[in-house]
Amino acid sequence: MATLPVAGLAVLALPLLSSLQFYAGYPLRVVTAEASRWLLAPGFDVAREGTSLMVDGRLVIVDAPCSGVQMVWLGYFTACAVALWARRSDRAFLRRLPMVGLLVLAGNIVRNSVLIAFEGAGHPLAAWAHNALGLVVLAVVCAAIARLMVPERVAPEPAEQPIPGLITTQGGRHVDTVL
Repeated sequence: MATLPVAGLAVLALPLLSSLQFYAGYPLRVVTAEASRWLLAPGFDVAREGTSLMVDGRLVIVDAPCSGVQMVWLGYFTACAVALWARRSDRAFLRRLPMVGLLVLAGNIVRNSVLIAFEGAGHPLAAWAHNALGLVVLAVVCAAIARLMVPERVAPEPAEQPIPGLITTQGGRHVDTVL
């Protein structure tokens, strides 16, 4: 039985989200802002200072909710829960954990870049569209993490015993016999 996914869920159950937001939030916002600057540079005049971006003369701030800490929490929750469900070994689970972090970071960067592009172009999204975009990206990230944690399908082994009533020729054609 895998113990690491259970331990991961136990850690995620601790009231750590506000501490993570405090300690990891700022560095994540800086990384997200810098990556967004790189992605938006071909189409916009973009400069970053701290967690703020100046996009075509408009100031856009990557604030605390945009750090991705909540996406990190849900991404690792998804990884632990699906690994348990799929009966992943501890070793297989550990091998996939770095990819979970990369998927979450990439999802957060894409989400922020799209939002910043709209803000920078002078067309900020309505609150409902802002939230909807966040939920769609979160769903895609969690689906990718779930797929990552599910074992690959293995082709079924050929039967060792012939199936009664089935005659197989050397050419691989199957002919049913009627009794």
